[in-house]
Amino acid sequence: MNSEQDDITLYRFVLKQIEVDDQTCERKVTPKIKDEISKDLNRTKTSARVQTQEGQQELERVLQALAYCFPEVGYCQGMNFIASVLIAVTESEEQGFLIFCYLLVCKEMKPMFLTGLPELHLKNFQMAQLIKFHMPKFFNHLRKI
Repeated sequence: MNSEQDDITLYRFVLKQIEVDDQTCERKVTPKIKDEISKDLNRTKTSARVQTQEGQQELERVLQALAYCFPEVGYCQGMNFIASVLIAVTESEEQGFLIFCYLLVCKEMKPMFLTGLPELHLKNFQMAQLIKFHMPKFFNHLRKI
């Protein structure tokens, strides 16, 4: 094995597979998913880093890698904001990718991004109940607006 193969990480492997899939036309990351990601890149303004061309490319790679690893999710609006914050905070697209994977798998957030958003309503209800219990004045204010 050469040193390049020794240094390959999961993230780099996934990015390489996306390239191979594009060349062989056996795409897990479909043109539709790539188009949806591309549209949302310009809407993502969570940090100065993500607003640069390099930051946009990092975010695009992370979102495509997530779509590749989780084909049942693909890409869902909102993932761009989470990924961009993770990239900005960790200052590494690879770490941002790994943390997002951790959230989807270990913290069971994947259902929040599945088609039809099956968990979103439940999570919104749970959050509302927590706010109502712990911050009743704030809860009542939110109900008024």
